[in-house]
Amino acid sequence: LEPLGHAIAQLKDEADTSPEVIADLLLSMAAAHPNIPRLMIREVLLPGGEMQDYFVENMAPRLGGALPVLLGQAQAAGRVRQDADPVISSVLIMGLCIFPFVARDLAEPVFGLKYDESGIESLSKQITQLLQKGMAS
Repeated sequence: LEPLGHAIAQLKDEADTSPEVIADLLLSMAAAHPNIPRLMIREVLLPGGEMQDYFVENMAPRLGGALPVLLGQAQAAGRVRQDADPVISSVLIMGLCIFPFVARDLAEPVFGLKYDESGIESLSKQITQLLQKGMAS
């Protein structure tokens, strides 16, 4: 997760950060490391997770804590609708990008979702389309 934290921190310096860029970064991380989302659910999000305190103190400020700031900057630059709440939007973007990997064991056989390069590309396009139509100003 350290590389993801660094990548998100670098986005603060880029003038054209958008929800789509953030989503692409999260989706790329999940595709490259598909077990991390499941590990996060088990060890961070569920009650009693062994990494919960460590994550809240060390990782969350650089990861999720940075996303509302980035979306606020995009909003101020006119790339995000003014009525989009940056905090809620951050949670929704993380859900769009991470949940497909948490649900992989069901999404493959039930929905036929593919997790090969072509499937991840299709997922990315759908997420981008949702964000552009739902958040763009």
